Amino acid sequence: MGVAEPVTLGGSLPLRRRAIPSLRIGRLEKIGLAVLALTTIGALAVPLLAPHAPTLPVSAGPLLKPSAAHLLGTDDLSRDIASRVLYGIRSSWFSAIAVIASGVLIGGLIGLVAGFTGGWVDTVLMRITDLFLALPGPILAIAIVASLGPSLPHTLLAVGIVWWPWYARIVRGEVRALMVRPHIDAARLARIGRMRLAFRHALPGAVPAVLVTASASARRRRHRSSARWSPRDCPTSSATRGCASRRPWRSSCSPLLPTSLETGSGICCTTRSGAP
Repeated sequence: MGVAEPVTLGGSLPLRRRAIPSLRIGRLEKIGLAVLALTTIGALAVPLLAPHAPTLPVSAGPLLKPSAAHLLGTDDLSRDIASRVLYGIRSSWFSAIAVIASGVLIGGLIGLVAGFTGGWVDTVLMRITDLFLALPGPILAIAIVASLGPSLPHTLLAVGIVWWPWYARIVRGEVRALMVRPHIDAARLARIGRMRLAFRHALPGAVPAVLVTASASARRRRHRSSARWSPRDCPTSSATRGCASRRPWRSSCSPLLPTSLETGSGICCTTRSGAP
C-alpha cells in the first residue's frame, strides 16, 4: 500500500507573498488614490507652479484685481495672492498628513496592544487614553507650544500629542470585536504566533475605520488651519491657507476646493476596503 505524499498549503507562492494580505482595489479606489496622489504631487510642485514668492511684494502694487499677471490679484502688502494660496495649500496639506500619520501610528499601536492583550493592560492603556481625552486639547497643545517655543514643528508635535487618543479608541474597539470572530479562533488553533496573529489577522480589520476617520480628520484639520487667523492678527510673513484667504481680497472657493476633493477621494478610497 502506497503512502500519501504530504501536501503543502499555499502551493509554490513565496513566503513573503503569502504573509501579505491581498488588496482589492476597484475602480472607485483607483480614482480616489489618483486624486490623492495628484494632490500630493501638486503640493510638492508648488515652488514650480507659483509665479511669485509668497512673502515678497511684487512691483505691480497693492490690492490689484485679478489679471493675467496675477490670477487672484494682490493683497494690501503687494504680494501675489495666487502664490500665497498655493503655498498655503502645501503647508496645510503636509501639516495635516504629519499630524494624522503620527496620531494613527501612536494611537493605532496603543489600541492594538490594548484590544489584543485585554485584562489589566487594556484597563491601564484605556484609562491613560481617557485622561488625554478629558484634558482640553487646544489648551494642552498651547501649553506644549509655549514650553517648546513657537514654530511649525512644535505646533505639529503638540497637535499630534492630543490627536492620538481618538485612533486608539477606534482601533481598540475594532480589535476587541475581532478577537471573538471565528477566524481568530482558527488562527489560535493553528498555533500562530502572537505577533502574526495581531498584525496579520486582528489589525487589518481596523484599517477601514481608521482610514475613514483619518480622511475626515484631514478635512477638519485643514478647515481649522484656515479659520485660525483673523484679518488683523495674521502674520505678514505667513503663507498659510487661512492667511491667504483672509486678506482684503478674498477667494473662498480656491482654498476649499482641494479640501472637498481630498475628503471625497479619501472616503471613496477607504469605505469599500473592507467589503468582500
